[in-house]
Amino acid sequence: AAKAAPAAKATPAAKSAPAKLEPQASERKAVSDAKAAAATAKSNVAKAAQNSSNAKKAFDKDSEAVSAAERKLTSNKKDLLRENDKLATIRSKGTAKGDKAVSALDAQSKKVAAAKDAVKTAESDLAAAKAKASASGKAASTAESAYASAQRSEANAKKAVDGAESKLAQAVTKAEKEAKAAKEAKAKADTAAKEAKA
Repeated sequence: AAKAAPAAKATPAAKSAPAKLEPQASERKAVSDAKAAAATAKSNVAKAAQNSSNAKKAFDKDSEAVSAAERKLTSNKKDLLRENDKLATIRSKGTAKGDKAVSALDAQSKKVAAAKDAVKTAESDLAAAKAKASASGKAASTAESAYASAQRSEANAKKAVDGAESKLAQAVTKAEKEAKAAKEAKAKADTAAKEAKA
């Protein structure tokens, strides 16, 4: 049996020279990222403000619908009382006068029944309007809370931009000082080397 050829040794990958980073690259990236986050936060505030405004308008409209439904119910109850009073008056006169009185009693009874139905419908409409207003009130509250939260996020994003810009300025100042010190040290070394040769 033939022996298997020995496995070739893996050659180490050539080390690439480390990429030279731009001075203060991380600080500049932090500023760029912070500004992007601030722009997003500003956009979110505008959207949240619009949502809050729309939710408030919907709630105001639904609240007005509740008021209108309450007025309608009050009006229908007054109508029912008036029709009941008319029915009581007709009954108090009695039906001795014959078919005409019975006919008036029947007609008024139908008006009372219609008025009762109108009250029930108005009560149902009021309940529905209140439920809708309650839901839109909660939505308006949630939207207002989201708007306040977006404003806080924007304020924090602005602070982050200020902080990142401050760190960048400090890094630039430090690098300038280090470069100046290195230049002075090199000048001293060059002067010392010239003096040593002389």
